[in-house]
Amino acid sequence: MSGKVLVVENSDALRKLYADEFANDGYAVTEAADAFAAFESATQAKPDVIVLGACTSVAGGSSVQGLEALGRSLKRLGCRLVVNTGNLSVFGDDRFARIADAMVLKSSDLGALKQTLRGLIPDAVAV
Repeated sequence: MSGKVLVVENSDALRKLYADEFANDGYAVTEAADAFAAFESATQAKPDVIVLGACTSVAGGSSVQGLEALGRSLKRLGCRLVVNTGNLSVFGDDRFARIADAMVLKSSDLGALKQTLRGLIPDAVAV
């Protein structure tokens, strides 16, 4: 079984990197660059896990409140949520901890993010 992952990241380069890495690991990957596309993609693709970049554009900017609202909306679709952030203040924010299934600090080493996916989709075949 292949797990389905939606990568939500406003940086084109990071989104492509994550999507390529996850696809190489055997996941079915869809991508979104902003909050609107994320919700639409999640509704259509019904991913098992959403990797949400904490700098993702939401209406009115990339406020923590907007990202929290986006995260709650995505969780209502039945998806697991991984908040992927390079911002330590977001990483330690209790609002995200309450809605996320996992939080991962962005790093050039994708090991922690990949391990988190394997833990959240244990039945998926990932190389």
